[in-house]
Amino acid sequence: MKIDNATISEGKRRLKKLSDTAKANARAAITSNDPELENYREVMFYNEGLREKFFESLLISEGDNGIDVILILSGAPRGMANVIAAPRKPADMEAAEKEALYLLTAAWVAILDYKAKMADGTADQHFNFSMNGGLVLSIPREVMNFIGNRVPTKVDAATKAVVLQRSVKNFDDSFTGELDSDTWEKLEDKEHAIIMEAAACLLCVGFFTEEAARAAAAEIAA
Repeated sequence: MKIDNATISEGKRRLKKLSDTAKANARAAITSNDPELENYREVMFYNEGLREKFFESLLISEGDNGIDVILILSGAPRGMANVIAAPRKPADMEAAEKEALYLLTAAWVAILDYKAKMADGTADQHFNFSMNGGLVLSIPREVMNFIGNRVPTKVDAATKAVVLQRSVKNFDDSFTGELDSDTWEKLEDKEHAIIMEAAACLLCVGFFTEEAARAAAAEIAA
């Protein structure tokens, strides 16, 4: 997908236009425990601690592969997805506008959820990384900050490849097969630390799942 300045500017206007409606929709969904609530939360699974100030643009872009609806973030912390795609591919521009509102509503659910946690003292920002065996690693903010000091904020392709391949190798050296909760419990603290560090490194270079990281590593090795 090619994004030009005009598309970004239009996305900023769309963001401003839809923000109040999306916020109201999110409040209503939370208050009524709407059945769609868990789907909203699933869309924002990798954006724990999301804030409105991170919103940059709400894009609708039409290309060879159809229409894409994407929320772009700016200034978000390391480990948080800064490009969030709508869960469905719209068939036309009218559907795309509805999907944009849905995506922004999901973002506001995440924001209001985190505000509620801050209000009741349960907020503890973490960053999710999904393993192939179904285990979700919750990387604490302190770990992300520590690893972030070692991985450049803006990495070139070569550095990204090194981080990617080293992290996948650390997975391979720490466990065999797929990592589920039972396998995790059987590992030693040393392996836990290596796996968490590898996941944090992958988050720093834009990978949020083991599946995506392994696929990219295999492509580099081919």
